[in-house]
Amino acid sequence: MQTNQNSSQQEQTTNEDNNFTKVTYKKMKQVRKNIGTGKQSKGFSGQERKVWLYIYTVKRSTTTEIIEEYLSTKEGFQEVEIMVKEIPSEENRLKRFVLSAPLEKKEELYKLEFWPSGVGIKRFDFSKHKDLLQEGANFL
Repeated sequence: MQTNQNSSQQEQTTNEDNNFTKVTYKKMKQVRKNIGTGKQSKGFSGQERKVWLYIYTVKRSTTTEIIEEYLSTKEGFQEVEIMVKEIPSEENRLKRFVLSAPLEKKEELYKLEFWPSGVGIKRFDFSKHKDLLQEGANFL
């Protein structure tokens, strides 16, 4: 009988020792953005918010002027200030560009039917293009 008691005590001990704690992941807190809405003061105002796009798989013959002209022909983009810069690439590779436009145009710019067939678009990732950012104001 004692052996049965010992074995049941061992089972309880091993069960207690094998209690695992469930892993819970910490939820990321969303940083709340507080943007002023008051009147602009002389020389003191906020920067206009922009959307940044990475345009890729573009033919080698394409220039920034061609893209800017294409965008100016689209409805609602005639009076919009858009910046297009070429990202340097090897001679035998397709071209790629970075585009910045006012944030209000984001929805339209992300529509696939807005762009010519075969042109790729996605959000510009500043962390992948640190070398361009080091060039500073000459690039952006």
